Amino acid sequence: MRDPVACAEIHGDSGLDGPSGGPLLPPVPVGAGIGPHSTGPTGARCTDTDISAPAAAGPLQPRGVVVMAERIAAAAAQRAQRVHVVATGALTNVALLLTLFPEIVDRIEIVFMGGALGTGNTGPSTEFNIQVDPEAAAMVMRSGARITMVPLEVTHTALVGPEVATAVLGAAPGGATPFRQAMHDLLHFFAKTYKEVFDFVHPPLHDPCAVAYVIDRSLFKASHLRVDVETHSVLSAGQTVTDLRRTTGRAPNATVCLAMDVAAFWRLVLDAIAAADARSPLNNN
Repeated sequence: MRDPVACAEIHGDSGLDGPSGGPLLPPVPVGAGIGPHSTGPTGARCTDTDISAPAAAGPLQPRGVVVMAERIAAAAAQRAQRVHVVATGALTNVALLLTLFPEIVDRIEIVFMGGALGTGNTGPSTEFNIQVDPEAAAMVMRSGARITMVPLEVTHTALVGPEVATAVLGAAPGGATPFRQAMHDLLHFFAKTYKEVFDFVHPPLHDPCAVAYVIDRSLFKASHLRVDVETHSVLSAGQTVTDLRRTTGRAPNATVCLAMDVAAFWRLVLDAIAAADARSPLNNN
């Protein structure tokens, strides 16, 4: 487990918020060896401000995509393999990165959680992460980069059922630690919405599926397919049009995950939660 670092260039000074609002992690102590926009203990660029403090007025320098390019270039220089860029939101920053630093395309592999092969979640055929910036997603898909898509059809199988929820809380005699309780609450944050809107008995877990692919792609069944993003339709802007049967004759441009070993995925997640629980500052109070 790495020490917590607030990377303001990417997500602002608030850091990770908890299910009830406000920062989940305790403040980063001022003077802990982390200077403003300097290299932190893990090598990430970060600030030394309290992560619960509001962001300073004015734009941050350097911009997020510049920080991304710097870190990718440094990592690529240290290893003889591509750097994984895991995107779990809109692909805006990734599109900017590839536009401003096109030479980076051969140094990275992009793995994104998003898109749908059929039914969407925020539109009849559109998934939120792609729908909110379809132009950026289309740019990424046309970039020539090595890309893997982890769509809703996969993430909707990672359900937080009773057995998973119990395992997340742990079996400590004194009850769940504050960290495990926070993880449990975060995993159930959208449970009511998923039941009422999507008729899911248990809520799914989306973003870690993309991370799991990077850690162990043997958990996934995948195919190399053609994926294009609709950008013009008033009905389906943001749809990831996936040529599952290779009917268009267009060259494949992405590895598309089709299924996941759910039991193995949860073992991976629960192992990570246990490792984090052993070091979490939430348990110090």
